[in-house]
Amino acid sequence: MYIDPTADLHIPYIEGLEITGTPRFASINQLNGIESSRRDDIEGLGYTLVYFLKGSFPWDNIKFKTYKKRLEKIKEIKMNYLDNICKGCPEEFMTFIQYSRDLKFEDKPNYEYLRKILRQIRNKNNLIYNYDKFDWLLKKINLNK
Repeated sequence: MYIDPTADLHIPYIEGLEITGTPRFASINQLNGIESSRRDDIEGLGYTLVYFLKGSFPWDNIKFKTYKKRLEKIKEIKMNYLDNICKGCPEEFMTFIQYSRDLKFEDKPNYEYLRKILRQIRNKNNLIYNYDKFDWLLKKINLNK
């Protein structure tokens, strides 16, 4: 929750926090110890999409003596090599992540713009949107009958 429902205000900007969640998908701001906001969820979603497509990241299997050094290396790669992170993915993935990085802490993302980016990927790749008919929602056919 990024909006305090009682005061109808955005949560406060805080620095010096420990990372919560998985560094693999964390935003640069989270790796810098900054309180998470909507922008960070979007950046993390961008990394998740890349991971779903590629199955790995450049920082996977990096071995360091300390957890802190590992986090610093992950942050360095994320900050300096977005093109390498997104290599082999639709170019829209990089646009998606860069958009999230350009948001300020309290900004409300343009969700319609983000959905448009994802629809562009679907359309360019001739993917069919089947209106939420996911395989796990469909009745299983018993082949043993």
